[in-house]
Amino acid sequence: VLNNMHNNHRKRVKDKFIKDGSFDNYSAHNVLEFILFYSIPRVDTNEIAHRLIKRFGCFSGVLEADIDELKMVEGVGENTAILIKSLPAISRYYLDDRASTKCIIKSTKDAIDFLVPKFIGLNEEVVYAVFMDNQGKVLKSSVVGKGSTTTSNIDIKKIAYTAMMVNATSVIIAHNHPRSNAIPSPEDILATKRIKSALEYLDITLLDHIIVSGEDVSSIYEHMRLGNI
Repeated sequence: VLNNMHNNHRKRVKDKFIKDGSFDNYSAHNVLEFILFYSIPRVDTNEIAHRLIKRFGCFSGVLEADIDELKMVEGVGENTAILIKSLPAISRYYLDDRASTKCIIKSTKDAIDFLVPKFIGLNEEVVYAVFMDNQGKVLKSSVVGKGSTTTSNIDIKKIAYTAMMVNATSVIIAHNHPRSNAIPSPEDILATKRIKSALEYLDITLLDHIIVSGEDVSSIYEHMRLGNI
């Protein structure tokens, strides 16, 4: 009888999603419950979802938790922890792929739209470089550094080498501040100036350095233009 109750409940939740096509009218624990259907059979995942929200504070907190931390919650095994942890990475891959179909960057807004998805769910600082031709077409984008944004953690040689290999005429750098706002730090400014100087020797233009902190985004060049630096 209990299994039938769970099965009927799962069917109602799934049917609601099929009808609505979104999670707009779901609470956080209902969305988690839905996700857990696919890794935890024959168990009331609603209770596990509530425990996860209680432990990590919110839906995004659950998705950003480490696998070992997730497994400490009663009812969460390795498969479930991996499933939960994979969701931000899947979202990032989807949005990155969707943005890459545009492949033309003509403005700061275009650059932000292209770059922000690359940082979804990341808990460490990562530095990306986008390489473009003189029409703004994206030729390649890749990780060029991890950790704090200092020149010791950014592979300037890799940026220069990649730019030459793809015959890029311009580059945009972007990195994230996972635990602070998007205001440029002195280290960010210094790294920007050094990268800009290195690329100038190759007749390659550094168009901007974008900083991402969740939904907060800023342009170092815009800060410099407005005299904030």
